[in-house]
Amino acid sequence: MDILQFINSKDIRKHLKKINYQFDTLEAAWLIYHSYNHSVYEKFNAYAQLMQEYHDCKVEERLHTPAQESLFKYLKNYINEYKKAIDEFETPGAVYSIEVKYFEGTFECEATYNIMTIFTNLDAVKQQCKIEMDDEAKEIKSFVISKHIPKNKESIRWVYPQKMVLKGDDLKLISVDFNTGFGFDLLKGLWFDFPTPFKSGDIVWDKHFVFEPMVISNIGYKNLNKENYEYLKENGDETDMTCEYYVIYDDMLFDDDFYNYIDLEYYPYELTGKDKALLPISRFLKGDIDIGLCCDAFHNLSLKDYIEKSIPSGYTNGIMKELGIKNE
Repeated sequence: MDILQFINSKDIRKHLKKINYQFDTLEAAWLIYHSYNHSVYEKFNAYAQLMQEYHDCKVEERLHTPAQESLFKYLKNYINEYKKAIDEFETPGAVYSIEVKYFEGTFECEATYNIMTIFTNLDAVKQQCKIEMDDEAKEIKSFVISKHIPKNKESIRWVYPQKMVLKGDDLKLISVDFNTGFGFDLLKGLWFDFPTPFKSGDIVWDKHFVFEPMVISNIGYKNLNKENYEYLKENGDETDMTCEYYVIYDDMLFDDDFYNYIDLEYYPYELTGKDKALLPISRFLKGDIDIGLCCDAFHNLSLKDYIEKSIPSGYTNGIMKELGIKNE
């Protein structure tokens, strides 16, 4: 089985293939679990193939999960519980709403809208999803179906909705919220330090969730001391698989971190507008320029963007040139 296909990032997938990285059983199981592009049934088949081609293993006790004598036994129970949740998603008395996620603009930014109709069954939900896909003006990313159960007939309030995600022309099932029945989610509670091609100063994005370009300052595990590294190795979960970065929001530079670094890709577009000011940050982190030039260039590029946004609208180019507001 080609485990690389389950890696969401094409750039990390390419890098791990280039270095001939060998996945152990836990790593392979987690990558299947974490894939955004495979349906739950494709993942079920992949788990079955994993159990044929890889060796079973124990899972040591971690901060959020108890020890498991057999990963394969856990996976079999997990699949059975998941299938049960899928079968029970359509419940008598439940109603369903639809949130549509679609790509907007040149840079594939995600936007959403809600269908202002409540549906009483999944067949009607899927029919409406197909109608939405016929709108050629939008590139649909996915449909998030929320299941609501009224508290009583007199109440219009809902308990916390269970969600199902459908994707693609064939509305393949990507995920369903469910309680594993074990009181924990083993695969979500794992942590890994996969090699990546990224270095400090690289401009990247997460096209699944973070649509802004960001400049990497550090991949979370790379600069840890031995004590912290061992702690994460034994107790970390996927929320600790972080990347530290710089990004521009509302014309201000922020440093932040997010997970999961395994989903990062090189930013594929030319930087425009406010994001041009990320270039000196990138060059400084790569060691190409000193801090003084970095600050001067960042200030200059930020002002240019601010000035462009401040140019009055509704006037002819002629009068704007006469007043010296525009040069061309």
